[in-house]
Amino acid sequence: MKNACWALFGFSILLLLIGVYSKFVGQDSWVMGFQPVAWWRASMAAVMYAMALALITRGERAGA
Repeated sequence: MKNACWALFGFSILLLLIGVYSKFVGQDSWVMGFQPVAWWRASMAAVMYAMALALITRGERAGA
């Protein structure tokens, strides 16, 4: 599960970088049909999933 957490975190960094690129390319730039704010929201969702997964797996090990 630890690898899954890191993979989600890395994926969120990639989404964030795409969002930053999309924002600075132009005023009304759309990358792959999505606005820059969509990339930011997807990045934050992936980070939250990674944190939740890390907390859930940590709780299982502590209770075992």
